[in-house]
Amino acid sequence: MKKYISLMAIAIVTVFASCSNDDVTISRGVTIKVNPAGVISSFPEEWEGELTTFDSSHKLRVRVLAYDQNGLLVLNESNILPNYKTEMSTSGVLAVGSYTVLAITDLYSSESEYWKLSNEKNINTATISAEYVSLGGKNRLLGFCAQKVNITENTQSVTISPTPAGALLRMRYYNVLAFNDVKYFGLMTNRSSNAMSFDSNGNPNLQPYTSPDGTLDVLCSVIDVDNAEGNNLYSWYFLFPQENISFQFLWEDANEIDYDMGDRFTIPSIKAGEEWLLEVDCYTDEVAYQKFTGAESRQLESKTSKTVPTMIKKVEQAKIPSMFSVGKSMKLKDLIQK
Repeated sequence: MKKYISLMAIAIVTVFASCSNDDVTISRGVTIKVNPAGVISSFPEEWEGELTTFDSSHKLRVRVLAYDQNGLLVLNESNILPNYKTEMSTSGVLAVGSYTVLAITDLYSSESEYWKLSNEKNINTATISAEYVSLGGKNRLLGFCAQKVNITENTQSVTISPTPAGALLRMRYYNVLAFNDVKYFGLMTNRSSNAMSFDSNGNPNLQPYTSPDGTLDVLCSVIDVDNAEGNNLYSWYFLFPQENISFQFLWEDANEIDYDMGDRFTIPSIKAGEEWLLEVDCYTDEVAYQKFTGAESRQLESKTSKTVPTMIKKVEQAKIPSMFSVGKSMKLKDLIQK
């Protein structure tokens, strides 16, 4: 009898020992909130809603990706918001532990997806890449935030506030209707925004494009004179932070010959969250640029408010055709279609 009791005691101890060694996973239902307002709050507006709203053909997409300590994707949610003032809220079940959470905001339409997310199952391979380098204007604005989140048994919600991943350029063209032999006005640069990847902590690795030989082969902006809806026009461009980035305004005639307007200029540093104003008087070729803080930032507008006679041939006052802004096989007419 004692023998059976001893065997039973050993069995019971073995069962309890086995249970105590098993890993018990504790999960929590967590609400993740994303406030996208910070993506546009640092950019000054000339009129209310200029950046906070967008046309009906575009949608604001907010994506949330949570990665565990091994860098593996465990939560992938997205939502469509009506504007940057609206907060996203999504729920998910996460095991107690430490996570890296990425929040990404971008605009897209049925015709254009400016940024594509790929290979997102692992944080070390996830990439956001530009579909079109030269198109999109302010609609290419990309927002981003990486945040370490520690989920405990008491965690109920987490709030993430993305900020702009780059800067905005605001280009203003004055007197675009002053000539009858101009087909396009444009702005070229030697750098652009191509892609963003991440390290194991979610820190972004920016992959901007830089012209290998220093030529200005990226189109920031283009004005189609035949379809211009006014004499003074503006456009936008989004780019990642850059150092020593060069620009050149130029125009193109009906024979697809390009001419420089003003001198090539270089901005030493453009940081994320900054907005820059780049101006050109298409009649005088005068160029100005500075950080934009509002309408008062304009340097050339007061000089160009005069009435300019139209139907003048610009080629008569032009310098020699541009030799470095756009290569012989790279014309504004070609770039506008890309």
